[in-house]
Amino acid sequence: MPLPAEERCFAIILTGLIGLLGAIGLSQHAMWRDELNAWLVATESHSWAQLVANVQYEGHPLLWYLSLAAVQRLWADPRAMQVLHLALALGSVWLLARYAPFLRWQRLLLVFGYLPFYEYLLISRNYAWGLLSLLLFCTLWPTRRRTYLGVAIALVLAANSNAYCFLIAVTLGSTLILDARLGTRARASRLDCWGSFFLVLIGLAIALATILPPADSQLQGGFSTSWILYFDLRHFLTALTRVWSSYIVILIPSDSKYFDVVLFAIFSLLLLAGAIARLRRQPAILGFYLSSTLAILGLTYAKFLGSPRHFGHLFIVLLVALWLSHDSPTTQHAAPVRPSSKFKGKILKLPDFIGSSRRRARLWRRVQATGFAIILLGQTLGGLVAFSRDLVVPYSAGRATAEFIRRQGWAADFIVGSQDMAMATLAGYLDREIYYPEIQALGSFVLFTGDRQPLPMQSIFEQLQDLLHAQESILLILNYELRAEHRELAIAPLAAFTDSLIFNEKYFLYRVSTKPRAARPD
Repeated sequence: MPLPAEERCFAIILTGLIGLLGAIGLSQHAMWRDELNAWLVATESHSWAQLVANVQYEGHPLLWYLSLAAVQRLWADPRAMQVLHLALALGSVWLLARYAPFLRWQRLLLVFGYLPFYEYLLISRNYAWGLLSLLLFCTLWPTRRRTYLGVAIALVLAANSNAYCFLIAVTLGSTLILDARLGTRARASRLDCWGSFFLVLIGLAIALATILPPADSQLQGGFSTSWILYFDLRHFLTALTRVWSSYIVILIPSDSKYFDVVLFAIFSLLLLAGAIARLRRQPAILGFYLSSTLAILGLTYAKFLGSPRHFGHLFIVLLVALWLSHDSPTTQHAAPVRPSSKFKGKILKLPDFIGSSRRRARLWRRVQATGFAIILLGQTLGGLVAFSRDLVVPYSAGRATAEFIRRQGWAADFIVGSQDMAMATLAGYLDREIYYPEIQALGSFVLFTGDRQPLPMQSIFEQLQDLLHAQESILLILNYELRAEHRELAIAPLAAFTDSLIFNEKYFLYRVSTKPRAARPD
């Protein structure tokens, strides 16, 4: 068994390596709207009350935004967000490398997996807080025998990181209670137990109050609408495929192909069955795994099919369950059925019976180990491919567009941008407000309020005409190529930036002015 000093050295080297690669990756990463919109919300809300009100339209709890508001006081540049995010990501890497109860090669593959090495390392979002908090909970899990305060704090942090971790925090809190009922001998005082319990309740209440959006929120179609509360077989199978996509990462099925949906839904059921079989003798952990998985799948089905950063929490649930299973009560094995003496030597000899059982147990352990290794290999391949791709293909064309605007000396021009959600990227990089036709006002961050309306190009033309009464010319930026013309507006194409992984963060620049009267058609 490796010595603690060897494990510490392994963790230091691995964390340092990820830190170096992460710094290189972040320096090349072109941030997109979900990153920069959060930065703008946190830095341009002028009071705590305004920050809370704005965050409610984001569909996320406060923790990430409070972190950004704090760090911007030290460095008012979006790169400060990336530094903070790198620190959170490295915290997760350290906990995985140093404390996860897995073999060293398994920890190595985990650290280079899709979520820790790419999604929650290079893309600065609140999910880094969620992963770190859940891994902290796992690390502190053995301390529950002495005190519940550490795991309670970890649950509060997790619940206030994002909606998926909120669900996981609820089920982990229930798991703590069930674990205590099933035989974990806790020596915590009554004050510690009740204090920790109410701390978690308060943390969950604060998170829930922020996650639930205002009545006029239009995020993901609005909270009061756009729910699928009836049974649709194909949609159900599509949601179920997220288990495979979360665990294996590579060979992602196509939602548009029914054969893919059915096939990978079956594969997902097999993965779920394997995990249930692995945890079947640990009721508290099995309960956590099933309740968390079903909660996330329920949200996926009813509201939002999501992206890997969202349904990737299904894999995080599996990881947490396997980690906790190494220090949790196990139900006693049933006593082996011994053959009657009258059959001894005739049908089945006792040594053969025991040997057969042991062989089956060894075979089952090998199957489990092989399955876990396949999952880890898929995670690692996905992480390495995605990380490498981000070094070559810009995640968004926003950074290149902003740099071009600065080089041309246009950063101080009056800028009109549409669609507004894609323009938040430019507002963040240019550190200035842009006129958004969707709200008919200057703005930086975008909130999906009831006042915000998607507009046809003709409506944008009309606003441009009105704005040109006070401007000699306007820099118009669209995230789609303009094909329409206007009889009274001179529109000159300037540049196009289409190298972007995000399909709607490509930018087309135009110079707009009023046509001279002689040039206008009758």
